[in-house]
Amino acid sequence: MPIEYRNRREECFTLYEGRTKTGKPKYYCSRKESLSGTPADAMPEGYEFYERPADATVSVRRIRPSRITDAEKDLVADGIRKLADRSTFIIDTQGDHLIVHLPDRDPGSVAQFFGGLVDRATAAGMSDWAARNCAYSAHFRLTLVEDRLRLFEIERWCSRGSSSCLTSARQATSSCSDGFRRVRRDRPALLGAERTSGRVVAWRLRDARCGRGPSNGVTGDR
Repeated sequence: MPIEYRNRREECFTLYEGRTKTGKPKYYCSRKESLSGTPADAMPEGYEFYERPADATVSVRRIRPSRITDAEKDLVADGIRKLADRSTFIIDTQGDHLIVHLPDRDPGSVAQFFGGLVDRATAAGMSDWAARNCAYSAHFRLTLVEDRLRLFEIERWCSRGSSSCLTSARQATSSCSDGFRRVRRDRPALLGAERTSGRVVAWRLRDARCGRGPSNGVTGDR
């Protein structure tokens, strides 16, 4: 049976196996029937489906090792839900980074546009559809910088003089790294994180119920 993956937009991608020019196997996925490959009945070892947060495009990639645990990712998600006052976000794990993506448009604005013309169930369905189909952009990045103490450095998206892509932000200003800029040392704890002392601005993740919310309105859910 072919292996399939359904993204957040309910689009179905099928895993295909093809051959390179040298005869080696290659794997890719497509929404349409492929004429150059055959449907694969198993994902090759060491590979996984990857859905891009920006546009829900699906590809096949090698599994990237990460020192970040599922529990730490859940702590970040819980902190965003409870402290940021938003319910739509995607957390993408990239190696030792947790990147928080937010929708470019508020999904709730779709239902608000129609006001009292639709009932509550219909409005909720419209908001859900908007959350699944809108584009997302990176806003925050948490990087594990100390393995033993589990310390994370928090950076925010820097858009000064740049477009919405990471490369442009890096080229536009030398104060940015991959489009992200370190959160100032004197800012309050973000995402339910506890700041620690040291030359590197780092935080230890903790339960969101134990701390106060961010003052700059970091938002998000998924």
